[in-house]
Amino acid sequence: MAASETPPRYLFTLCIVRHGETTANKAGIIQGQSLDPSYALTPLGESQATTGGKAWSSRRWWRVYSSDLPRAIQTTEFILAEAEDRDGLPGHVTDALLRECAAGARQGMRIGMKEKEAKQEWAKQGLEPPPRETVADMATRGQAFVERVAKELRDSEGGGQGGSSRNEAGEARKELLVVSHGGFIKVFLCAVCGAEEVEEVRNTSMSEVDVYDLASGELGYDIRRISDTAHLPEDLESESKW
Repeated sequence: MAASETPPRYLFTLCIVRHGETTANKAGIIQGQSLDPSYALTPLGESQATTGGKAWSSRRWWRVYSSDLPRAIQTTEFILAEAEDRDGLPGHVTDALLRECAAGARQGMRIGMKEKEAKQEWAKQGLEPPPRETVADMATRGQAFVERVAKELRDSEGGGQGGSSRNEAGEARKELLVVSHGGFIKVFLCAVCGAEEVEEVRNTSMSEVDVYDLASGELGYDIRRISDTAHLPEDLESESKW
């Protein structure tokens, strides 16, 4: 780095967790942005979230966000219930920017069903299918979320609750718990953070990304780990990859 160049300034670390297993995951159904209450966490999904919460119980989250879909909210609540310092937790904020991909006609249908067949199923019920998002749509949502959090941090002059640990450069780490969805997390890691490929994002896996302010005025990303399930014993791994 040239002497005149401004080094990247560490902002915060995104600790991105996929929700626990749901009844739809187990049945091989595409949930998309469905609010169907029957797509709740399974007992296994609840155990996955609780186990994650115990593994991360000593972390002092600077902020806590989740998708506003029920399965993500449920997972977040199970995680936070295991925190060592529950009184010191920041408020749990739900955000539609963190939702799963809007799956269009395939929402609520079995995995593997073709778009044409799915549309026929909606037509049989006399209903119009919900809208469908593109990868670019999801990437735009993800970028908007992280840019907004970065602005809030800059505006607060670094205030707020946060962990006392430090990153590799010796800067105080501000860890954000972000609970979202497999499809969204894949797109965010690849299209926004620059990961070359993400094969799968397992239930309650954690991906960590350090976020920086660059001299160019843009945000920079350093991916520390992707879809890590080291906190889960083998008997709590979901059979379904969906």
